[in-house]
Amino acid sequence: MRHMEQSGWVLLLVGLHVACVARAQCPEQCQCVRAAQVECSGASITAVPSPIPENTMTLQIINTRITELGAASFGNASMLIGLRIEKNDLSRISPRAFQYLPSLRYLSLASNKLRELPVKVFEPLGQLESLLLSSNQILHIEPSHFAPLSNLKELQLHGNNLHELTEGVFDPLTSLTKLNLARNNIDHLPPQAFERLTRLQVLRLYENRLRQIPAGAFDGLPELEELGLHQNQLETLSPELFVHNERLQKLYLSNNLITALPSGVFLPLHALSKITLHVNQLREIAPGAFGPMPNLKELWLYDNELTGLPEGVFSNLTQLQLLVLSKNQMRSVSAGAFQGLGELLELSLHSNALQRLDAEAFRGLPKLQNISLQNNQLRALPQGLFGATPALRKVQLQVNVLEYLPAGVFAPLTALQEVRLHNNSWHCNEKILALKTWLEANQHKVGEIPPVCALPLLLRGAPIVGLQRDQLLSDGLPVTAEPESFTATSRPGTPLSARPSKPASTATETGHPTVLPAAPGLAEEEEEEKTSSFLEEFCSHEFTADPVMGPVMLFLCRVMVYTVLGLGSLLVGGLPQPCPPSCQCYDISKVFCSEERMREIPAGLPGNATQLFFVETALSSLRSGALGSSTTLTKLVFLNNNIQVLEAGTFQGLPNLTELEVSGNPLSAVSPGLLAGLPSLSKLSLGSNAIRSLEPGLFGAAGSLQDLRLRRNKIEVLPPEIFHPLRHLHTLDLSQNAVAELPPGLFAPLTSLRILKLSDNLLAQVPPGAFSSLGHLSELHLDGNRLAELPRGAFGTPQLLDLSVARNRLETVPEGVFANLSEASLRGFAWSRTARPCLPAGDGLRATGAKSQQRRPPRGGRGGLISTIRGAKAITLACHLPQAQLAGKPWVTLDSPQELR
Repeated sequence: MRHMEQSGWVLLLVGLHVACVARAQCPEQCQCVRAAQVECSGASITAVPSPIPENTMTLQIINTRITELGAASFGNASMLIGLRIEKNDLSRISPRAFQYLPSLRYLSLASNKLRELPVKVFEPLGQLESLLLSSNQILHIEPSHFAPLSNLKELQLHGNNLHELTEGVFDPLTSLTKLNLARNNIDHLPPQAFERLTRLQVLRLYENRLRQIPAGAFDGLPELEELGLHQNQLETLSPELFVHNERLQKLYLSNNLITALPSGVFLPLHALSKITLHVNQLREIAPGAFGPMPNLKELWLYDNELTGLPEGVFSNLTQLQLLVLSKNQMRSVSAGAFQGLGELLELSLHSNALQRLDAEAFRGLPKLQNISLQNNQLRALPQGLFGATPALRKVQLQVNVLEYLPAGVFAPLTALQEVRLHNNSWHCNEKILALKTWLEANQHKVGEIPPVCALPLLLRGAPIVGLQRDQLLSDGLPVTAEPESFTATSRPGTPLSARPSKPASTATETGHPTVLPAAPGLAEEEEEEKTSSFLEEFCSHEFTADPVMGPVMLFLCRVMVYTVLGLGSLLVGGLPQPCPPSCQCYDISKVFCSEERMREIPAGLPGNATQLFFVETALSSLRSGALGSSTTLTKLVFLNNNIQVLEAGTFQGLPNLTELEVSGNPLSAVSPGLLAGLPSLSKLSLGSNAIRSLEPGLFGAAGSLQDLRLRRNKIEVLPPEIFHPLRHLHTLDLSQNAVAELPPGLFAPLTSLRILKLSDNLLAQVPPGAFSSLGHLSELHLDGNRLAELPRGAFGTPQLLDLSVARNRLETVPEGVFANLSEASLRGFAWSRTARPCLPAGDGLRATGAKSQQRRPPRGGRGGLISTIRGAKAITLACHLPQAQLAGKPWVTLDSPQELR
């Protein structure tokens, strides 16, 4: 026992001796927190501190001004197993920098300024297992860089500037299990780029510029479990792309340009538990695209262009619990579309173009709890729609054009907790009695906004639940053309007039439903008290209830109401119109054409029309002269059609046209002469098409244009003088394209521009002075690009109120970059979520009442921005500010929403 006690004391003394020796050898400006751990940081450090204690096992050099690693920079620290050199000014490394480090297992050079790597720089590191080179500016890698690293298991190269991968570049890395190449500029993959990586489990290629993946690219990866391909420009997938990846569990394909899923493409992926396909351009899903996937619980397909679902398309996904199909273009759901989904708990179908549902649409969903059908164009629900979904708890049917509900439609739903029914076109006659009766017993289930009458006019805005039976009118008389849907503006029990809302479609310029023509406008204010009392007396139940004169008086009552309220045109609108069979004419001057078989502009359009809409037709081309000539037409919309060709001079006969929209079409090119003959055009929307380029001279005849929307196309290059004729332009939206470069002087003539949107492109840099001529610019969106820095003098924009640079690669901002904004009252500043330091103090932004929102919890750092921006209304930051510094500020709000992939 005594011998054991003596041995213990000896070991303790030896340990204390080692610790004291280590502390004595600790380099200046460093901390030796443990016997074998050294941490160095601070702006005063400009070279690797020395001497490094020989027994050091981990060394951290972070946030210094070191610019270079020389030969044998770390002396003879032969016991070193972990080395972190991060967030420095490091731009050069000697080929012999890591000499004498034979035991090194972990090396991080992340977040520096490296552009190139010496060929043999890692040669002494034969035991290395993790190599982090992320968030640098590396332009090129080759096999010789990795030749000695046969034991490497993790390689992080994300956030660099790689454009291509040399054939065989990763061949030496036979032990690699994790490879991250995300957030580069890679535009193609060598067919055998990964064939030697037989142990690889994680491969991340997201946020690159990949247009296609070579067939067989992943054949050599039998152990692959996670594959990230999201946020590229992929248009197609090879049917056999994943045939050798049976262990794949997570597959990310969202935010691409994929138009179709080949049959069987996912059949081998039996282990898949997560797949993302949202924000693509999927127009169809082939039967058999999904094989048996017993582990798949969620499937996200929102924000695509699906128009329908084949029967049984999801039948193999027997364990699916969440299916998201919102923001597509589906017009109907057929019986059998969801067969096999016996475990489904939630189904999202909102924001489509649904006009009808098959009575058996939801058959086979016995466990379904939530269904969202809002923001569609449903006119009616079939009897028995919910007969096979007894577990439903929440049903969302708001913002449709429902007029009635079948009696007992909710009767099978014994677990029902909530039904949303507001903002529909409820027709309050005797057919509404079934809904009224249900509402009287279930008011607590409809939420704070009760359903109100849209028709007849006298009951508009009245809550259905409060109606008396004698208020419900018969439909036995001629009726006028009425609006399809309304937005209730009155409180419960106060039947005030409501403004009609308008049917929505899915391909939009703003991401929200595009406004389509409503039926004739209705009075927004009540008549004078005297007029109202006269109408009330004239239309009293005493007169209209008479069995002989009642029907006549009722019709005369309606005529009087419409006339007194200045709505006589609606009476005309309800009678037969000189209108083509496939169109509807409102107020004579508004024409709405929507017919799936319409392949050409119909004859017989009213010559005095002022607004003309073509929505969801089969129109594939617009030829010169197809629209004839009209001096009254001011608005022309082609939305969600099949237009692929627009000939020069198509609109030449429309001299008074002020607004033109051609959106949601497979249009890939625009003729330079398209806008000829439109001297009055002030707004042009060409969003959600497939336009790849803009021809010089396209806007030469559009000098009056004030609003130009080109959002969500495939534009890659902007000719330097493309916008020069648009000197009156106020708004320019180029977001969600593939623009990689802004030519010098691109925006120079746009001196009237107020709003510029460049979000979600591929911009890696902003030329100095790119916005300097935009003296009236108040709103600038640069978020979702690949900006690594903002040059000094980028913003010569003294009127700027809203600036967004979120979702870029910014880490620092040079002092003075916002110097020209000294007089601005900056309202919004959205900062990159990947940013680490704060903005430098001294930019002189003067504003008051800022609101700071962080994307991550604050963890300490500098607060220069807070002291300089004193007037912003909404500032979004991701720099790390100390909690105490922000506490108690009435204009500061901190939050930390969950990061999205």
